[in-house]
Amino acid sequence: MSTYLDNCPQDVEYQTVIQALVARMQHVQRHVCVRDAGRTVIIETVDDPVPDALKFKIFQAIQQAQRKR
Repeated sequence: MSTYLDNCPQDVEYQTVIQALVARMQHVQRHVCVRDAGRTVIIETVDDPVPDALKFKIFQAIQQAQRKR
């Protein structure tokens, strides 16, 4: 779900449709709220650049999780 939401068009009309759909699906709405809250905390508290090794580890973990689905 996050991959889809992160890569969808950012125009206002498209975002309005997505917000309406998410609002009707409670389980998705919770996921989006948790994701957004986590991002907000990270954005507000971390100013350091992300080391390349960490980016690689995160990318690998995401790839493994997607393969398991």
